[in-house]
Amino acid sequence: MREVEAIKDLKDIEKVKMLLKKDYGQIYYDIFAIGLNVALRISDLLSIKFNDVDFDDAVLVIKEGKTGKTRSIKLNDEVLKIIKKRQSDLPSDVYLFTSHSRRASGHNHITRQSVSRIFKDVGDRLGLNISTHSLRKTRGYFLYKNDVPIETICKMFNHSSTKITLSYIGITKKDIADTYDLIL
Repeated sequence: MREVEAIKDLKDIEKVKMLLKKDYGQIYYDIFAIGLNVALRISDLLSIKFNDVDFDDAVLVIKEGKTGKTRSIKLNDEVLKIIKKRQSDLPSDVYLFTSHSRRASGHNHITRQSVSRIFKDVGDRLGLNISTHSLRKTRGYFLYKNDVPIETICKMFNHSSTKITLSYIGITKKDIADTYDLIL
């Protein structure tokens, strides 16, 4: 089994977005874009309901499936824009990512398996080792690269140590060794 990675190049993120939108549609683009910004596990991301969003305070309140903890996540302008557009376009939907497949019964959300299959295909086509978990890893990686303290990222992910978080976001021995090239 291949190691799932963070996407570490902004150009690759844009390539993924373009391919998702072109070949798989707006819903998969939106899943990717929101996932990069909120860093939730895919099962939690797909289970978001419109009534989980407080538009006045720009906050998403969700109970994480894995930990059982309730989290309040501040939503940035890009995420709010996507959510408002989805709600405006699909006012009868309950879930942010409702499946409109004839095979889906009732008002169910897109499945994790569907998103996994599509993300894997896009990754394979672009030569990237990505999956649904890459969204969280990518968010953490870019936070770290933009000088957000590793302790903050660790807390955001509910990791028990910064060592786990560094490994999780793909900070390698080479990344650390490269810091010695910095001349002060």
